[in-house]
Amino acid sequence: MNNQANVETAPDVSADFGPAAGIDSFARRLLPFERRIRLADFDDLEMTQRVIGSDRPIWAEEDSGDNFYVLQSGFAYSFTLLPDGRRYISDIFGPGAICNWTRPRQPSFPANILFKARSVLGVLPTDRLIAKFGEVPGIESAIVRHEHMRALRSSQRTRTLVVGQSADRLLHLLIDLADELSVTGGDCKSIPVPLTQREIADMLGMSPVHLNRTIQSLRQERRIVRYRRTYSICDPQREKELLGYRSFRRIVGGDGTGAAVSARQNAKAG
Repeated sequence: MNNQANVETAPDVSADFGPAAGIDSFARRLLPFERRIRLADFDDLEMTQRVIGSDRPIWAEEDSGDNFYVLQSGFAYSFTLLPDGRRYISDIFGPGAICNWTRPRQPSFPANILFKARSVLGVLPTDRLIAKFGEVPGIESAIVRHEHMRALRSSQRTRTLVVGQSADRLLHLLIDLADELSVTGGDCKSIPVPLTQREIADMLGMSPVHLNRTIQSLRQERRIVRYRRTYSICDPQREKELLGYRSFRRIVGGDGTGAAVSARQNAKAG
């Protein structure tokens, strides 16, 4: 076990995940999922800002059952504590994402979310957003489609974790990070990784030592480039083809047919 990895702090990549921009990143994330909505539909949705000084779990926020937390900048992830004490990181959140979509609507549903240091949250009252659904129904359908896309992407990553080699797992994570960043128009060529080595290892189901060896191997094979706090995939299209990777964002569209199309694609893949 690499002891240094246990005390490592994540690099400051908050700038790469966009400046705090009120409701804007939330709206831009949802627009591709519903043709009926426009940026102007979000103008009267106001959020209060909350700056996360250090890594903090959602249960430290006393009002998590009354508000949606929209990530304005920075990064967050969901996790599960396994019976043997290990942590499994199950999903990732970039700017514009609602980190606790299920929690306010189903208070009994457990929400294990960790907000990374220097992130900025937008606190959006649940009742205000629900009321907005009545005014602009397209917003709710956009969120539902977006969350459907997120679930499909997570399921696809889980498959790679089960059957893939260590290199496959890391490359899949990098592609997912790029996908999460690009939803709001971010640059997905240079991929910021706002996680510690320990967190990446937990997400990929390997030790930090094994992770470091995997990174070095991929660099030597000229499949990835690592520069300080970012990674680049040398030939992303080829890596996607090797992984059988699909972007569900292109499948779960705004014409109402996305769910059916993605279901058929999943049936074929199975």
